[in-house]
Amino acid sequence: MESGKTCTFEVKKNEARCVLEKVLDDDTASVVIFFLEREVSASKIQSLWRSYSSYSHARKKGWMKVLSSLGRKNYLLLLPFSNVRREWRTETENWGCVDVFTVSCIVEEAKEGLWGERMVSLSSD
Repeated sequence: MESGKTCTFEVKKNEARCVLEKVLDDDTASVVIFFLEREVSASKIQSLWRSYSSYSHARKKGWMKVLSSLGRKNYLLLLPFSNVRREWRTETENWGCVDVFTVSCIVEEAKEGLWGERMVSLSSD
């Protein structure tokens, strides 16, 4: 599957080169292609990092216990806060048996900014 993606990218890159060479000289077209490749690579790295940093807590061994302890509603309320996610990653076992009162207190603290900045959402909701 990966080779298909690479092949598609190469085809698109060659098509872009043909279009650019019609408008620009060969050297300028090569420079533009070079910077476009760097931009695409940087975007891929940024996307992977955002995914890793936002959801790496879910790869921990006890994560399902934490999720059932929190409940979906509280999970979604706490997810945007980086310090909460950091605790989920580093202290998973402590979050596995959190009671409803403690979760509601943490949600209120997070809303007040005591658990760090709220993650910026790039979605439209």
